[in-house]
Amino acid sequence: MEIDEVFDANPISIERLLREPGQCFYIPAYQRPYSWDATHINRLFDDTGHGVAELLKSPDAITFLGTIITIHDTQYTTVDPKVADQLPPRVMTVIDGQQRLTTLLILIAAIHDELTVRHARLAKSDHEDDKWLANKALETYSILGKTLEDDRDFGDHRYYPRMARAYEDKWSRWANQLTYGSPIAEFLFRFGEHKRVSPTKSYTHVGDAVMKSRFALMKRLLKASIAKSDGNDDVQFPSNHDLAHSVSIAPALFQGNLPEGVRAKLIADEDNAYMELFRLLVFARFILQRVAVTIVVAKSEEYAFDMFEALNTTGEPLTAIETFKPRVIQAEGHVNYEGSDSHKSMNDIEGYLSRFKTAPARQTATADLLIPFALAESGVKLSKRLNDQRRFLMSRYDALGPDIAGRREFLRHLARTARVVDRAWKPESGVPELPPISFTTDARLCVSVLQAANHNIVVGPLTRFYSLVRSGDLQNEEVNEALRAMTAFFALWRGAFGTTNNIDSRYRTLMTEGASNVGVRPFARTPGVEFDEESPVDAATLRVFMKSMLDQSEIGSKENWVARASRIAVYKASKPLTRLLLLAATHDTVPDEKEPGLTKPGKVGVMPLLSHEIWSDEGMVSVEHIAPQTQSEDWDVALYERDETVDRLGNLILIPQDENSALSNASWEVKRACFRILSATSPDDADEARAAAKVAGIAVPKSIATPASDDSYRPLAAGVARLDADWSVDIIDQRSIRLAETAWDRLSAWLTSS
Repeated sequence: MEIDEVFDANPISIERLLREPGQCFYIPAYQRPYSWDATHINRLFDDTGHGVAELLKSPDAITFLGTIITIHDTQYTTVDPKVADQLPPRVMTVIDGQQRLTTLLILIAAIHDELTVRHARLAKSDHEDDKWLANKALETYSILGKTLEDDRDFGDHRYYPRMARAYEDKWSRWANQLTYGSPIAEFLFRFGEHKRVSPTKSYTHVGDAVMKSRFALMKRLLKASIAKSDGNDDVQFPSNHDLAHSVSIAPALFQGNLPEGVRAKLIADEDNAYMELFRLLVFARFILQRVAVTIVVAKSEEYAFDMFEALNTTGEPLTAIETFKPRVIQAEGHVNYEGSDSHKSMNDIEGYLSRFKTAPARQTATADLLIPFALAESGVKLSKRLNDQRRFLMSRYDALGPDIAGRREFLRHLARTARVVDRAWKPESGVPELPPISFTTDARLCVSVLQAANHNIVVGPLTRFYSLVRSGDLQNEEVNEALRAMTAFFALWRGAFGTTNNIDSRYRTLMTEGASNVGVRPFARTPGVEFDEESPVDAATLRVFMKSMLDQSEIGSKENWVARASRIAVYKASKPLTRLLLLAATHDTVPDEKEPGLTKPGKVGVMPLLSHEIWSDEGMVSVEHIAPQTQSEDWDVALYERDETVDRLGNLILIPQDENSALSNASWEVKRACFRILSATSPDDADEARAAAKVAGIAVPKSIATPASDDSYRPLAAGVARLDADWSVDIIDQRSIRLAETAWDRLSAWLTSS
């Protein structure tokens, strides 16, 4: 036997793979049940959106999903049970890849379901643009249906599910012989039956719970992907504007250019139903025509398993850094590499990555390093995909040509990024530091806040500042100033909008374009764009840019910001943001004697809270809801008429964690008594407050009623403790405004000067 007779391997589109007449896939009994979870499915959607985005730039773009290993079981030896004369002509027994295949079949069903329902809304229209879209939808869902089932031409059940499983399923044209008991075969069978009877009605699966949940998840993700995504960082699918103006999307997916009327309608972006149907068609056709696998057909099961073992025991894929290193050695020359600057930089990079002992952990750590580096170096938005990371490193390094000094600087910048991530962003000690820079306590606070909020976008700009300090172009204090500015920008932006509201794109604009209207140049080391003015990359320029972003969004004034921030359900939006705003609003404040329940700024040092030490000690300072999140009869029902009320700033307070847990869902009377104890300024005052609670018959939790030997009297709740009235929406309104005002004063100062 010749080697090329052992197996056949070919790249193939999903449409060709699943639409082949007479071909069905069979899962042997020893294969594990379907188990792909939301992580895998989210990745598939992300890959698809990324693939469509790549197709905007290149007509040759495809998304590769890996290898599927099969046996063409010509003798049907793996099929059991079976109706001998009713089998599909071509049964492909799946040795590896059933999880991918199953997921693709469920996804295609979800697309088919959405397409048939949405097509019905346009099918009766006589408008030419509607007719074009309706016809494309009709053509597409016809293809989708053929990928889910194989038509055996006759019989009362002539449509075979494309996938079946040993021991649980039995293909047949006749009802008295067929059995579809496996989750996937049952799903495909029921879905096909439903669509033939009620094609315009959405399908709800009532069988296997896993199939039901995955189908529902894919429907949700599909709807999110085709919804308008312009300006949404969380959706990977390209915008309608980009799709409409692309010169490659329509020829690649629709075999011709878009009619001008269709293009104009997409650009206008006014008809949501039309827009979403078009986006759904792009998604569907990309899945069918541009998502590919390598199908390996082995001659026997023995060969198939040999191949499976070979493909899965040769180790995890090399990281982008590992595949990049030989290129660096080649550039320096093998003889010169050991003593070179490039060698030193690579040692620093590999030294950081060596902390991660498993292959998956190293891949994650490499992505977490290269994504901010790409932003700092060139302003590029790099994905977590291994191929993208490899391509970025190789192309940027090779573009430097024979300029060895430029190549060494590229590596030096990468090594400095590794140091920022290692020592400041994800320090093993938990304390951010970045020698030789001496972090101030509020700079450490800033890093910890941003890291807790997963605000990873700031690592790129932080790397630029650190690298400029190391190169001697900036003073050490510039890093501290930059951290204060970025933290203030985060707090004010998120505090006004609640959501991220595309904050990451502002940083990408800073790195790639700057802001010529306010004289700010691009901050990336090599942004690839010309800029007339020689403005510096420093903290003052960063503050100018950030203030301009706030002004453009109409939150650059105290009045406008407070009006928005005081209404936001901030606790729902972000817990790290909430804690920072409360720390800023409580820092060095005292009770307002004229307005019980409120606080006002006090003398410097009266209650210092804006520090890394306080932030790190959540046991001492944690966020408590005054009116609990869960409604009870102890609290005014008006507090719960609007969902956001209890999560606004005015209903939140800082108290020690143990006391927070003890109070939990206690009544206002109990909480107020406890606040008075906790905000006492001396042991005698605390004892007096405990005695008053006891006289009033208020059952104070034991941890508060019994004084600790090491009481530290920190009047965090002093303002609220002085309120005699009932807790109400009005006092929440007043407190929200006052706290927002004080937080603005503290944090906006970080955008003004040092």
